[in-house]
Amino acid sequence: MTTGGTVSDLQKPAPMHLTRRQAEILELVASGLSDKEIATRLGVSPRTIQSHLDRLFLQHGFHKRTAAVAAWLRERPE
Repeated sequence: MTTGGTVSDLQKPAPMHLTRRQAEILELVASGLSDKEIATRLGVSPRTIQSHLDRLFLQHGFHKRTAAVAAWLRERPE
């Protein structure tokens, strides 16, 4: 009995649904900036940046910045 999906369908992670701000922050994280540098650039506190990242990690099951950035880079259009 099959479920109708292919093996490749089973291996695809769920799409990341990001807010505009989360995508902006991930782009800056991917460029190598620290939370403090991102906060300065965006005019917010480092804690605000960490809150955005914490929510993103919780929503998508990430435990590290690198995992979030890797998933985002795989998914974003070129």
